[in-house]
Amino acid sequence: MNPLSNLVHFVRESPVGLETVFFVSVTVLFGLYKLLTHTDILYIRGIPKIPGALPVTGHLTQPGEDHTTVCEKWWRQYGRSVFQIRLVNTRAVILCTFHGLFSSIQGFTIGSSPWNESSRNKRKAASTTLSKAMMKNYDDMFDLESYCIVSDLHCDTESGALEASFRPYIQRYALNTTLTLCYGIRMDEAYVDLLREILHVGSAISLLRLASENYQDYIPILRHLPKNVKNARSKDLRKRRDNAAILKDEETRLTGVETIPGTLVSCIGSLCTPESVNDFEETIPYLNAIVKEAGRYYTVSNMSLPRKTMSDVRWGEAVIPKNTLVLISAQAGNHGTYYWGPDAGTFNPERWLDAPTTPPSLYAEKPISSTPHLSFGAGSRSCPGATIASKLFNAALFRLLSLYRDEASVSDPPSTDYIDYNLIKAR
Repeated sequence: MNPLSNLVHFVRESPVGLETVFFVSVTVLFGLYKLLTHTDILYIRGIPKIPGALPVTGHLTQPGEDHTTVCEKWWRQYGRSVFQIRLVNTRAVILCTFHGLFSSIQGFTIGSSPWNESSRNKRKAASTTLSKAMMKNYDDMFDLESYCIVSDLHCDTESGALEASFRPYIQRYALNTTLTLCYGIRMDEAYVDLLREILHVGSAISLLRLASENYQDYIPILRHLPKNVKNARSKDLRKRRDNAAILKDEETRLTGVETIPGTLVSCIGSLCTPESVNDFEETIPYLNAIVKEAGRYYTVSNMSLPRKTMSDVRWGEAVIPKNTLVLISAQAGNHGTYYWGPDAGTFNPERWLDAPTTPPSLYAEKPISSTPHLSFGAGSRSCPGATIASKLFNAALFRLLSLYRDEASVSDPPSTDYIDYNLIKAR
């Protein structure tokens, strides 16, 4: 007799009977399944869930390396701008909409700064230092740093005779702003080891914050495995960060060091495309429109840091419970056709302008809300450095466009796709 026959014979001869063994087995399997699929927050009625969750990991492995774009595809595929997924035992709500819920989500950032009295005091101090009223105090800094961009480009390209990438100069521009405001120092050279180290470590740390980057955040046992690559890399980056004196406030760091270089370089890349060919009106309203459109189209922080709600939040007929994990896809919200129109996937500064009524007249800026797009977040946890980032963007863009006619490289053309941009911006 084979082993299976022996098992069947044993069960039949058992005093408890075949039916009892079958019932116990089903009960155990069902209990095991419920244990493996249990979540910290029960299913939220009124908010659709994405199908295809695996029994143990849920949706954790499905987003891959670009979870923001996968969430955007889910939104477009299922037609739901707010939905829920399961990351192992964690219930998460994904927001891909531009309006309605952001101002209600205060929450605290997972693995970063909790929304407590200390955080509120820090944000109050940052908001005061970076307020609109303080911008006039930084005019000399804007002037010096933007001048250094064009001055060094002029020298390094031999008065425009040579082709050059201005990305390193923009990176220095953004970093010098942070160094000047925080430490009163700046870097003269665009190609120095310390500057390159700060930029590399800063980008690497931001990638560690992605919701689906660290499986050990949702499967704690992975943290205790020998030779844990994630732990070793995190410790190494922290040591290198401290040695390079990088700001420890994650959200403040992202504002300057990544937002300005990535967005400004890609913005000028869009202005160099054949359909654009620097064909735009050289006026203040048009310049402001370019800045706003670059911030919308090239969403540098495409997915917010994971947050948890501090209280129950109502969304239509649904109630999102306290302590629910919330992820906001700024990339999806900034490219939703329901809000931006059918050309949401196109770089078009004129969406921010009222067209001239007669040929001699000029474009005029359209009135906008206090939150023109989601690249700096929204609500109580929005980026306090949004104003100074926009000012820096304006200053550098004005210098570059007024003194140079930018042309796209034939051998290495710029990437103007808003998804590809986010895959290469950290380089």
